[in-house]
Amino acid sequence: MMRLINRRLVGLFLVSIMLALCIVSSARGDSEIGYSTVGATSYVFYGRCLGHLEYTYMAEAGDTVVSFSLYCHSGGESATFQAAVYTVSGGVPSSRVGDAVSHTFAASSYGWQTVSASIPLTQGVEYTICVSESDGSITLAKDAITDGMSRLDECTTLPATWSEDSRKDYLFSFFASISTGEGSPDRKNFRRRKVMIGGM
Repeated sequence: MMRLINRRLVGLFLVSIMLALCIVSSARGDSEIGYSTVGATSYVFYGRCLGHLEYTYMAEAGDTVVSFSLYCHSGGESATFQAAVYTVSGGVPSSRVGDAVSHTFAASSYGWQTVSASIPLTQGVEYTICVSESDGSITLAKDAITDGMSRLDECTTLPATWSEDSRKDYLFSFFASISTGEGSPDRKNFRRRKVMIGGM
């Protein structure tokens, strides 16, 4: 009898620990826009602006973009990329939200390059993220997927309004981290294009 009671007490104790961990995780309130997987192949910018089509984010009250991360290298030379948040209209990037942020680095091998940001999002608005090579030569990691990115050619500065030149079957390792107002560790508002709005 005592053994049965002890087992039940241990079970209740373990359940309470798991619930406490879930509460702590929820309070952290992190989410993402973009693709945080390391791509298997390489892509060289060549002075273009690139925007995510495959992933978008529907904001809730209190959401703020706090950083951008790009998996890339610059061949050991100094290079700079710009990153920005855009509203989504008709399934493509539309208007830039605030100013783009810039990050200068020098890396001879692949790694995550991260730049801080503070970009408040508006509840009920759909967003995506875009990136450009503003100086130097940057090589990105990518995976193949149909219509994964929107591309602007001869573009080194992210424009206030996006005007798509073409769509490409790539998905770059590029994402933005979001501090959520309500706490959403399960990325409740993180959508794939095929669900939500559906080479050089």
